[in-house]
Amino acid sequence: MSTPEFLKQHIRNMLCPLHDVHPIVEEDWDGIKIACCCKEFEKDCLKEAEKLFQQNQ
Repeated sequence: MSTPEFLKQHIRNMLCPLHDVHPIVEEDWDGIKIACCCKEFEKDCLKEAEKLFQQNQ
């Protein structure tokens, strides 16, 4: 199953409030992979991705 492009783009547009850096979002064999500058921002990105995914099922 392919991850919707709007979801990936939304996550790519997020900005770490501490480091002022965008995450890197890539397709993976089972969904997407999100690379972030810190663990706290990674948690925020994952929560946002999960929320968007749930809303659009």
